[in-house]
Amino acid sequence: LYIDEQLPLAELAHRLDTSTVRVTRNLENYKIPIRTNKRHDKTEIVVIDELYNDPAVLNVLDHYEIEPRPQAGTLAQRFEKPQPPNNELIATLYTDVGLSTRQIELVTGIPQRVALRQLQATPNITIRDNTHKASPATRRYRTHKA
Repeated sequence: LYIDEQLPLAELAHRLDTSTVRVTRNLENYKIPIRTNKRHDKTEIVVIDELYNDPAVLNVLDHYEIEPRPQAGTLAQRFEKPQPPNNELIATLYTDVGLSTRQIELVTGIPQRVALRQLQATPNITIRDNTHKASPATRRYRTHKA
């Protein structure tokens, strides 16, 4: 439905009686290209590939000795043993690299809700409002691809 019929995420979620977040997560888990907002940008972003191609992300993962896992599959398949929550790792990926909590989950296996909870408990970190715009990292990929 998403690829062949080009249904928007919202319509697909409505048809499947689920949330757009869940649809997006499943598309990302299976490395299906996520269409960006057609009104502004016609490029496609393969989220996991772009994250693992970002030198800033790779440097942080290397520093914390986390092996990149770009293979297709669900998070549970990619991260049989998720990375234990590490406040410093989460804060670095969020503030210095500009990843969203969802993107942190995709590259480390740390659940999004755990990463958000850790960030909220960390002093001197302001949580970005990404409800209407992409994370800084996603904006970099869009700009780079254009």
